[in-house]
Amino acid sequence: MNNIFRFLKISITPLIFLIFCVFIYVGIVVFFGKKDKTQETFFSIFFKAKKVEKSFSTEEELGIKKITKGVEKLSFVQKYRVKTDILNIRAKPSIRAAIIARAYKNDVLEIFSEQNSWGETSRGFVFLDPKNIIKEEEKKLQEYRVKVDVANIRQQPLFRAKIIDRAYKNEVVLIESIKNGWAKLERGGYIFMDLLLNIDE
Repeated sequence: MNNIFRFLKISITPLIFLIFCVFIYVGIVVFFGKKDKTQETFFSIFFKAKKVEKSFSTEEELGIKKITKGVEKLSFVQKYRVKTDILNIRAKPSIRAAIIARAYKNDVLEIFSEQNSWGETSRGFVFLDPKNIIKEEEKKLQEYRVKVDVANIRQQPLFRAKIIDRAYKNEVVLIESIKNGWAKLERGGYIFMDLLLNIDE
């Protein structure tokens, strides 16, 4: 009987040791396998975050490009003057688009872009019909200096016209045009030319 136990002990001990080694090996594999998976999960989260960050950067760049494009679009500005009593400003460049504002006779509108006879303003779109709206020509202003103590600025180029303002000695006034001895001022009104001195002279 003792011989049988001794035999079993000698036979089973290596087997138990082998099983123990297998458990150790499996434990190591499982442990490091989970660690690698954890590392993989960490790196995947990191790269996903970088990807999201990159997407935000792309959106910001697109936003900057849109803003830049808008600035470039605004670099072309042409002034138009309204001829008709009322000019409709629409939400879109279409005659069927909703009316969102109105401009009135002699109003000056700044047109940022023109396409298919429509002009884009800061408030919407207007139809550029020459009957209703005309392009403002560049006015070359002349500089004159007041040579008297007080010069009356009148509503009309007439001595009996209403006085709407005054200019004083050595004050510089900007003149749009001269006709029949009267100067039309850029700020509005008329002044008699004999009261002025040409700065260039």
